[in-house]
Amino acid sequence: RAWRPADVALELCDRRFRRLFPFGIGAFVGLSQSAQTDAMRKLRYGKEQLAAAVAAESVGARLALCDRDSSITEARFLSALPPDVLLAGSLVALGSPSAAAFAAWLSVGWALRRRCLDGGALAADGSLGLGSLPASVLEPLVAEADRLVADASLSRGERWKRMQAAIDGAAASDAGAGLKS
Repeated sequence: RAWRPADVALELCDRRFRRLFPFGIGAFVGLSQSAQTDAMRKLRYGKEQLAAAVAAESVGARLALCDRDSSITEARFLSALPPDVLLAGSLVALGSPSAAAFAAWLSVGWALRRRCLDGGALAADGSLGLGSLPASVLEPLVAEADRLVADASLSRGERWKRMQAAIDGAAASDAGAGLKS
Protein backbone atom coordinates (compact mmCIF):
# COMPACT_ATOMS: atom_id res chain seq x y z
CA ARG A 1 0.00 0.00 0.00
CA ALA A 2 2.90 2.33 0.70
CA TRP A 3 4.01 1.97 -2.93
CA ARG A 4 0.64 3.06 -4.37
CA PRO A 5 0.87 1.09 -7.63
CA ALA A 6 -1.22 2.07 -10.64
CA ASP A 7 -1.90 -1.60 -11.47
CA VAL A 8 -2.03 -4.80 -9.42
CA ALA A 9 -1.80 -8.18 -11.16
CA LEU A 10 -3.76 -11.11 -9.80
CA GLU A 11 -2.95 -14.68 -10.71
CA LEU A 12 -6.59 -15.36 -11.60
CA CYS A 13 -8.56 -15.81 -14.80
CA ASP A 14 -11.82 -13.93 -15.27
CA ARG A 15 -13.90 -17.00 -14.38
CA ARG A 16 -12.05 -17.65 -11.10
CA PHE A 17 -12.10 -13.92 -10.27
CA ARG A 18 -15.91 -13.87 -10.69
CA ARG A 19 -16.22 -17.00 -8.54
CA LEU A 20 -14.11 -15.42 -5.79
CA PHE A 21 -15.70 -11.95 -6.09
CA PRO A 22 -19.20 -12.45 -7.53
CA PHE A 23 -20.24 -8.88 -6.61
CA GLY A 24 -16.86 -7.26 -7.22
CA ILE A 25 -14.14 -6.02 -4.87
CA GLY A 26 -16.09 -2.90 -3.95
CA ALA A 27 -18.92 -5.01 -2.54
CA PHE A 28 -16.49 -6.98 -0.40
CA VAL A 29 -14.77 -3.83 0.85
CA GLY A 30 -18.19 -2.38 1.67
CA LEU A 31 -18.94 -5.22 4.10
CA SER A 32 -18.46 -4.75 7.82
CA GLN A 33 -15.11 -5.85 9.19
CA SER A 34 -16.69 -8.85 10.91
CA ALA A 35 -18.40 -9.92 7.67
CA GLN A 36 -15.09 -9.58 5.80
CA THR A 37 -13.32 -11.66 8.48
CA ASP A 38 -16.03 -14.34 8.31
CA ALA A 39 -15.79 -14.48 4.51
CA MET A 40 -11.98 -14.74 4.66
CA ARG A 41 -12.21 -17.54 7.21
CA LYS A 42 -14.48 -19.55 4.90
CA LEU A 43 -12.12 -19.33 1.93
CA ARG A 44 -10.12 -22.50 1.35
CA TYR A 45 -8.02 -20.86 -1.35
CA GLY A 46 -7.58 -17.41 -2.87
CA LYS A 47 -6.86 -15.53 0.37
CA GLU A 48 -3.71 -13.94 -1.07
CA GLN A 49 -5.59 -12.89 -4.20
CA LEU A 50 -8.35 -11.40 -2.09
CA ALA A 51 -5.87 -9.48 0.05
CA ALA A 52 -4.12 -8.12 -3.06
CA ALA A 53 -7.44 -7.11 -4.63
CA VAL A 54 -8.57 -5.35 -1.44
CA ALA A 55 -5.23 -3.53 -1.20
CA ALA A 56 -5.52 -2.46 -4.86
CA GLU A 57 -9.04 -1.20 -4.24
CA SER A 58 -7.90 0.78 -1.21
CA VAL A 59 -5.27 2.69 -3.22
CA GLY A 60 -7.34 3.02 -6.39
CA ALA A 61 -5.14 0.70 -8.49
CA ARG A 62 -6.48 -1.10 -11.55
CA LEU A 63 -6.68 -4.90 -11.39
CA ALA A 64 -5.07 -7.00 -14.11
CA LEU A 65 -6.08 -10.66 -14.34
CA CYS A 66 -2.98 -12.50 -15.52
CA ASP A 67 -3.87 -16.19 -15.63
CA ARG A 68 -5.27 -18.21 -18.48
CA ASP A 69 -8.83 -19.47 -18.17
CA SER A 70 -8.99 -22.37 -15.74
CA SER A 71 -11.13 -24.34 -18.19
CA ILE A 72 -8.02 -24.70 -20.41
CA THR A 73 -6.08 -26.27 -17.54
CA GLU A 74 -9.05 -28.47 -16.61
CA ALA A 75 -9.42 -29.64 -20.22
CA ARG A 76 -5.70 -30.42 -20.46
CA PHE A 77 -5.87 -32.39 -17.22
CA LEU A 78 -8.96 -34.34 -18.30
CA SER A 79 -7.55 -35.09 -21.75
CA ALA A 80 -4.48 -36.65 -20.11
CA LEU A 81 -6.60 -39.10 -18.11
CA PRO A 82 -7.15 -42.54 -19.63
CA PRO A 83 -10.76 -43.15 -20.76
CA ASP A 84 -11.30 -45.90 -18.18
CA VAL A 85 -10.35 -43.51 -15.37
CA LEU A 86 -12.78 -40.88 -16.70
CA LEU A 87 -15.54 -43.47 -16.99
CA ALA A 88 -14.89 -44.82 -13.49
CA GLY A 89 -14.92 -41.30 -12.02
CA SER A 90 -18.11 -40.41 -13.85
CA LEU A 91 -19.84 -43.57 -12.68
CA VAL A 92 -18.80 -42.96 -9.09
CA ALA A 93 -20.17 -39.41 -9.35
CA LEU A 94 -23.45 -40.89 -10.60
CA GLY A 95 -23.49 -43.43 -7.76
CA SER A 96 -23.00 -46.44 -10.02
CA PRO A 97 -20.31 -49.03 -9.30
CA SER A 98 -19.76 -50.14 -12.90
CA ALA A 99 -20.54 -49.44 -16.51
CA ALA A 100 -22.60 -52.66 -16.66
CA ALA A 101 -24.77 -51.61 -13.71
CA PHE A 102 -25.25 -48.15 -15.18
CA ALA A 103 -26.18 -49.57 -18.60
CA ALA A 104 -28.60 -52.09 -17.04
CA TRP A 105 -30.46 -49.45 -15.05
CA LEU A 106 -30.44 -47.03 -17.99
CA SER A 107 -31.94 -49.67 -20.26
CA VAL A 108 -34.54 -50.62 -17.65
CA GLY A 109 -35.40 -46.96 -17.11
CA TRP A 110 -36.01 -46.41 -20.83
CA ALA A 111 -38.15 -49.52 -21.17
CA LEU A 112 -40.19 -48.66 -18.08
CA ARG A 113 -40.66 -45.10 -19.29
CA ARG A 114 -42.12 -46.39 -22.56
CA ARG A 115 -44.25 -48.88 -20.63
CA CYS A 116 -45.70 -46.42 -18.09
CA LEU A 117 -46.29 -43.61 -20.60
CA ASP A 118 -47.54 -45.50 -23.61
CA GLY A 119 -48.16 -49.07 -22.50
CA GLY A 120 -45.02 -50.19 -24.36
CA ALA A 121 -45.18 -53.79 -25.49
CA LEU A 122 -43.63 -56.67 -23.62
CA ALA A 123 -41.20 -59.05 -25.27
CA ALA A 124 -42.47 -62.41 -26.50
CA ASP A 125 -41.54 -64.01 -23.17
CA GLY A 126 -43.71 -61.50 -21.28
CA SER A 127 -40.76 -59.43 -20.02
CA LEU A 128 -39.46 -56.05 -21.01
CA GLY A 129 -36.78 -57.88 -22.95
CA LEU A 130 -34.29 -57.02 -20.24
CA GLY A 131 -32.51 -59.97 -18.71
CA SER A 132 -29.98 -57.76 -16.96
CA LEU A 133 -31.88 -57.42 -13.68
CA PRO A 134 -33.29 -60.11 -11.42
CA ALA A 135 -36.99 -60.90 -11.83
CA SER A 136 -37.52 -59.91 -8.19
CA VAL A 137 -36.51 -56.38 -9.17
CA LEU A 138 -38.14 -56.17 -12.60
CA GLU A 139 -41.53 -57.74 -11.93
CA PRO A 140 -42.70 -55.18 -9.36
CA LEU A 141 -41.47 -52.36 -11.62
CA VAL A 142 -43.37 -53.72 -14.63
CA ALA A 143 -46.46 -54.14 -12.45
CA GLU A 144 -46.13 -50.52 -11.29
CA ALA A 145 -45.74 -49.32 -14.90
CA ASP A 146 -48.88 -51.26 -15.87
CA ARG A 147 -50.78 -49.80 -12.91
CA LEU A 148 -49.68 -46.27 -13.83
CA VAL A 149 -50.55 -46.53 -17.53
CA ALA A 150 -54.01 -47.85 -16.59
CA ASP A 151 -54.71 -44.91 -14.27
CA ALA A 152 -56.48 -42.42 -16.55
CA SER A 153 -56.54 -39.79 -13.79
CA LEU A 154 -52.74 -39.34 -14.02
CA SER A 155 -51.06 -37.12 -16.56
CA ARG A 156 -48.07 -38.49 -18.47
CA GLY A 157 -45.80 -36.31 -16.37
CA GLU A 158 -47.27 -37.60 -13.11
CA ARG A 159 -47.04 -41.22 -14.31
CA TRP A 160 -43.37 -40.78 -15.16
CA LYS A 161 -42.67 -39.00 -11.88
CA ARG A 162 -44.17 -41.91 -9.95
CA MET A 163 -42.35 -44.45 -12.13
CA GLN A 164 -39.06 -42.69 -11.48
CA ALA A 165 -39.69 -42.91 -7.74
CA ALA A 166 -40.36 -46.64 -8.06
CA ILE A 167 -37.18 -47.15 -10.10
CA ASP A 168 -35.13 -45.15 -7.59
CA GLY A 169 -36.58 -47.22 -4.74
CA ALA A 170 -35.79 -50.48 -6.51
CA ALA A 171 -32.25 -49.37 -7.34
CA ALA A 172 -31.65 -48.43 -3.70
CA SER A 173 -33.17 -51.62 -2.29
CA ASP A 174 -31.37 -54.76 -1.25
CA ALA A 175 -32.93 -56.56 -4.23
CA GLY A 176 -31.38 -54.03 -6.59
CA ALA A 177 -28.08 -54.28 -4.78
CA GLY A 178 -26.92 -57.03 -7.14
CA LEU A 179 -25.85 -54.21 -9.41
CA LYS A 180 -24.17 -52.20 -6.71
CA SER A 181 -20.75 -52.50 -5.17
